[in-house]
Amino acid sequence: MPTALAGQATAHPFPQGAISIGVAVIALTVAAILHWKKKAPKTCGLLALAAGVGISGGLLGHFVTKAVTWISGLVGDLTTQMFGAAVPAVLAVGALIVFIHDLWPGHKAGRMTPVLGLLLPTLAASVGGAAGSLTGSAIHMISAAIASALTTLFGSH
Repeated sequence: MPTALAGQATAHPFPQGAISIGVAVIALTVAAILHWKKKAPKTCGLLALAAGVGISGGLLGHFVTKAVTWISGLVGDLTTQMFGAAVPAVLAVGALIVFIHDLWPGHKAGRMTPVLGLLLPTLAASVGGAAGSLTGSAIHMISAAIASALTTLFGSH
């Protein structure tokens, strides 16, 4: 299990075998280059999702988790004011819907698609209940397919 900043163990939200750290780093590097060059935005989004699953337990995952916690708190505060109760699941489900919509055939992926892909695993892990389970299952299925393809291309690291 990866360790956190102060040597404390960090729970990995997805099974460790889903995507290895080496494959996740390769996926993140390729996604960053594609995003920078503004090429293949759908592929970039999928690679970012794979990277998000693989690195969610490491140091970068720690920073992503902090950002997601802050954003979830903000959404919780806003939904509390609007509806009278905090609904942090809105963020994860909304991000998943936008991500899938952007990757759907016939739709164009936006510049935020890779960012959503990177944040989705952490968002899914932060939401409990049926919404968290649904989001986590969808992300796990997509990332398992990506992991298989990446492992075939680059080998397991």
